[in-house]
Amino acid sequence: MAAVSIPECKDSGGAKLSKFVAFDPDTNQRVLRLVDELPLINLATDQVLCVPGGRLTSSDTNPLADGFNFSTLRYLPYVHNLVPLWNSNLNQWIYREISSLSPLSLSSLTTNRTYDVCLYLDGADGTVQWATRTWSTNTSRGFILEQDGIHFVNVGSGNLAKATYLGSIYVTGPTNGAWTNDTETQRFVYNAHNRVEKPLLRLAAGNWTYNSATWRSWNNSLTNRVEMLDGSRFGVNLLNLTFSSRIVTPQGSFGQIGIGINRTTSPNNGAAIAGGVVLDTSLSQRVCIAPGIGVRYAQALESVVGGGNVLTYAEGFNGLIGVWPC
Repeated sequence: MAAVSIPECKDSGGAKLSKFVAFDPDTNQRVLRLVDELPLINLATDQVLCVPGGRLTSSDTNPLADGFNFSTLRYLPYVHNLVPLWNSNLNQWIYREISSLSPLSLSSLTTNRTYDVCLYLDGADGTVQWATRTWSTNTSRGFILEQDGIHFVNVGSGNLAKATYLGSIYVTGPTNGAWTNDTETQRFVYNAHNRVEKPLLRLAAGNWTYNSATWRSWNNSLTNRVEMLDGSRFGVNLLNLTFSSRIVTPQGSFGQIGIGINRTTSPNNGAAIAGGVVLDTSLSQRVCIAPGIGVRYAQALESVVGGGNVLTYAEGFNGLIGVWPC
């Protein structure tokens, strides 16, 4: 086997790096590592390669921060501070620091669309630049998320032919602007690497009655849902979610609750049911399921068997509670 060569590794100013910042899981501290210690992945092509070390985030300091209606996206160091970038002239991946990367403005993006977010090396001056590519629909890329040691997106020619894939975002906002959300109810920022489980939470308030066997949204509201984006190649990320509700049933009536994955007319994974007698009880239904690639949602649902008004109390910790890897 030929000797494995160490690829070019420079800081944001173009100076050669001999060390880089990495995260040590044993000490929970950031430490300096030698560039020579970069992991060897693709030995068949004599290529040293490590995955990007940061996370897409709304914050300029915290790679794990939540964000509401934010219009600039940042990529901050998390596991380490390097990102591999394709150099078409050298025909290999090289490394650049990400600590001083400028934020990406979402103002020019189209609302209600999904985008892959990438970085590439600008051949003109060697600076690191952002690139995006729009999905054909919000549940289908319409193109292939390719792989050469790491995932990349073909955004153009030269270095853009292998733009380093960082993750995906779903853009929301008014017609005269664009933003996105990474909150407990809307996880619309998906990280390709260094994912963590972030909380999902949708609680309701007040109380109401329902008496029909027809499944409907909890309290007849489509807002009683959580939404998420899966930007993986095959949509294999698992949603772990629990729906809890307190009900009071009259004699002869049964209350039911369930979770609809990408639908509002029936639950996906059965239902929790109780009643038949006068009863004040709590119901709980759990799903652990891959909702699929793209923008998806989990809807809280309810129905009644046997007629009669089933009373729901939403005070307390009732609603949808779970986690999503992003």
